[in-house]
Amino acid sequence: MNSTSTKALLKGISTRHEKALRRSLLAMSIAFAFVGFALLFPFVGRVAVTVGSMLRGSPLRRPDKWLSLLHKAAAWSLLASASSLGAFLLMGRFRHRIQDTQMFLVLFFLLAMHAPDDFFEPYLWAEDGTVLIQGAVFDGLKCVLVPGNGCLWTGQKLMAFLCYMLVKPFNSIAALPYIQQTLSKILATFSIFYFVSDRFSWLVEKRLDRFLVCVALTVIFPPNTVDVVTCETSLPVYFIFTVFLIGVDLLVAPKRHEISWGQTAFLVIFALSWPAAPFAIIVAGLSFLRYLACSLRNRTLTTGGLFLELAKTAIVASAVLVQLIVIMGGGRCSSDLDLWHRLVLNTKNFFFLPYVQPRASWVAFMLGLACWILFWAVGRTPPLLLAYSGLFSWGLLLLSSMVSSADGFYQHGLTVRYYFTSFEIALFILMVSAIRLVAHGNETVRKISFFLLLALPVADVSSNYKLNVVGAEFAKSFKDNCFVFDRKGKDIVRIAIGPWNYWTLTVPANIGGKDVPEDMVLSISAINGNIIDGENYVKLNFNLNPWGTTNLVGQAQIGRNGPSLTGLFMMNPADGSYNAAYAVAATGGTAFSFSTNLPPPYFSNGGTELVMYGRAADGSWHMGKVTLLTSIE
Repeated sequence: MNSTSTKALLKGISTRHEKALRRSLLAMSIAFAFVGFALLFPFVGRVAVTVGSMLRGSPLRRPDKWLSLLHKAAAWSLLASASSLGAFLLMGRFRHRIQDTQMFLVLFFLLAMHAPDDFFEPYLWAEDGTVLIQGAVFDGLKCVLVPGNGCLWTGQKLMAFLCYMLVKPFNSIAALPYIQQTLSKILATFSIFYFVSDRFSWLVEKRLDRFLVCVALTVIFPPNTVDVVTCETSLPVYFIFTVFLIGVDLLVAPKRHEISWGQTAFLVIFALSWPAAPFAIIVAGLSFLRYLACSLRNRTLTTGGLFLELAKTAIVASAVLVQLIVIMGGGRCSSDLDLWHRLVLNTKNFFFLPYVQPRASWVAFMLGLACWILFWAVGRTPPLLLAYSGLFSWGLLLLSSMVSSADGFYQHGLTVRYYFTSFEIALFILMVSAIRLVAHGNETVRKISFFLLLALPVADVSSNYKLNVVGAEFAKSFKDNCFVFDRKGKDIVRIAIGPWNYWTLTVPANIGGKDVPEDMVLSISAINGNIIDGENYVKLNFNLNPWGTTNLVGQAQIGRNGPSLTGLFMMNPADGSYNAAYAVAATGGTAFSFSTNLPPPYFSNGGTELVMYGRAADGSWHMGKVTLLTSIE
């Protein structure tokens, strides 16, 4: 058998193996999705509680734990389904299919394991619920065009809408954070994995070397998880780095590339999703100018080509303009420009190296600048790449500072979300320079260098892995207050969201109406830390905290020997309706202890009747009332 036929045989075997693997991945995705969604049906939960009671020979003490296990099993099945489907799609998209799939899964695993508690015990944090999911519930698909908190969130809201539509038919929201977290991590991995593509072979020749750069970018994170691995609304923090890479491809590469329609679409979605929208038009605009200059120099400019490139740039510019109009009208920017002071502080805080260097230090700036000059002189790093990277990082940090005063931002408010991309760019330059340097050495030097490059992220694992996730206690709060809801109901359930208990996710729920028995006994033990006397008299002062809320502590119980409660909801007495239930962070049991923060509308001067609805372990709903003598100061 000659060499040609041998290669053909091996290629055929590889193709058959690849097809079999793809079919297996697709089958796994379908099977896990079926199991996951099946476990979300309320009927399955009732059967599980019944079977558990039969096996024990007596009613379960904590049936909510059985339901929690079912929800977790459903979430894990959906996670496995999403991962299998992602691998299936990945193998059909790229030229190096199996190798790309392996690389992607490694990067995904490293990113997920950076903060395991965040990935395996997810919950809704800040705008995840108050802007994204809540918008998907009430606005449907048009939520992608509705501003929130002073800017547009098109990409994030689209993801939230898809997640909500996946769980809505099954009357359970328990698996929603798991699905949202998985999609977020997949997209975040793609944002880094883009560098593996052959478009960057001019910068780092070998795919394995480019993969090592991605490994470093994934592993070496700042020692803080605020707004980076906890909050899905910060997903564009990863995407800003992709915008940076698109600029490297279009503006720095020796061979000119016109901006593709895929890159155009990405820049449009990015511009409509984050206040850093101006960087989308900067990259697209400079790319158009480079195209124009090169075409004129080479005398290859055509009317059709000019119109096409101009149209792409105009589309990105329109998206950026829309976002800027929303931002300027939403009061998101600081009115205190203090521009010169801001420029000086921004320069002194510039990130040359991938670590949190001393704040406002010219010494650190000069040392960092010397390192980049060394990268250019010794590491053979293209000077245009260094210039572009420095300007991108410097400009992004300056734009981020506009959220507050200059001193407030650089000396007090410089949190991870603002310097994260600058950190990534500094690490990117370090890794690219090191790999380009060792690529010119002999084989022994190359092997030693690869070992050192791999040791760099490994050495950082001890301080950057298994981090304490910010607000992790809300994972339990979400489980305790997450119930099956009826999508046909007219009432509202609000589920606690971090970082404040009274921030809520609102979903349809059928808990009101005349069929709910008033057999729940309520007792209030303390308000704002003050013990309530026998007459339930209390003085209220809404100025005790910045949000004007009142902390309420008490107990609820269904009769003397009634079923245990698994959750409690507060009805709003201000309008007498059943469409403003308030979730209560609580712990279950026969006597249900609760603690919640209520806004001022729940109370009135003279007397306040608090109406609560509780969900029992058997799925039934119960109502109770308690009257307080209130004096508002």
